[in-house]
Amino acid sequence: MEADNHGQQWTVWFLWREGVAASHIHIRLAAICGEASPSCRTVFRWIAEFKDGKDCAEKGKSSGCPATAFTPDSTQHVSDLILENRLITFDQLENVTGLSHRTLHTITHQDLKMKKVCAQWVPHSLTIVQKQDVQTCQQLLQL
Repeated sequence: MEADNHGQQWTVWFLWREGVAASHIHIRLAAICGEASPSCRTVFRWIAEFKDGKDCAEKGKSSGCPATAFTPDSTQHVSDLILENRLITFDQLENVTGLSHRTLHTITHQDLKMKKVCAQWVPHSLTIVQKQDVQTCQQLLQL
């Protein structure tokens, strides 16, 4: 039976609260979970976190911007900044918007469909209006 990480943390917490030594906790987990058991260092780290007051049921807090940072308003703000200055860098965008590098990458490449070419932001493909202009130019050349 393969134990999940959260269940193992509960087991470590319970045994630690009973006064079992960390090395013995690791040995017991290894005997029960086998290959799926956490390393000795992980058990020691968990116990150190419990001693510092972390409840074993707490989920780890992620660093960086929350998932709510990716909004239509932030996408529009990034778009405006890029159109205002096509030489703007990711670092400058991060400083101005407060968004993470990963969020900015998603906005610029997936939503705005832009990429850096010769240090300038350009669209991945032509817009519908630009495609119509190309077709008009080709028709004029044929005449």
